[in-house]
Amino acid sequence: MFLRGKNKLCDYLVDIVERDGAAESPYTTWTRAIWDVTAVGWLLGEDFMEDRLVPAPILQYDHHYSFDGNRHLIRYVYHINRDALFEDLFRKLAG
Repeated sequence: MFLRGKNKLCDYLVDIVERDGAAESPYTTWTRAIWDVTAVGWLLGEDFMEDRLVPAPILQYDHHYSFDGNRHLIRYVYHINRDALFEDLFRKLAG
């Protein structure tokens, strides 16, 4: 494990992930949503994400979106470089 034994915070995070993984999945390997770290990664301004400006979608009552090219722009992240993001996170946590 990359973080175990580095410091108390790292041990705590490893314990939580191991506990949640065992409770959520019958497999020994599993994925975990990383929404909680992606916002910070985006704010760091590194090459962790690929994005573009697009007109803001309009949420419809039937839970679909419609689009109007005249609406205000939002930044749409369409790819997260997960490996680079986690390498940076682990290095900073363990440092």
